[in-house]
Amino acid sequence: MSQAGQRRPAAAPLTGLCDSSRCRTHHLLHQPVWQTAADNGTVLLASPRIPVGEKNRLRAEHERSMRALEEIDKAAARRDDMALSPE
Repeated sequence: MSQAGQRRPAAAPLTGLCDSSRCRTHHLLHQPVWQTAADNGTVLLASPRIPVGEKNRLRAEHERSMRALEEIDKAAARRDDMALSPE
């Protein structure tokens, strides 16, 4: 089997397929990727060189990134609350 046809273990992430709208869990380890996407979106939306139509598409992607970051923050806060609560 060629290297491209080899299977990855089930635990390996599928690069580029992390989609907050499909994922019920949000993990802190994903935060840097979503933060980079949000930061890039902010820069591109501020650029006067980007056409209006493209900015509309970028705005939707930026909002998606921001929602994912909010969900990651909420999940981290819940995890912290659970760790601090007495059992």
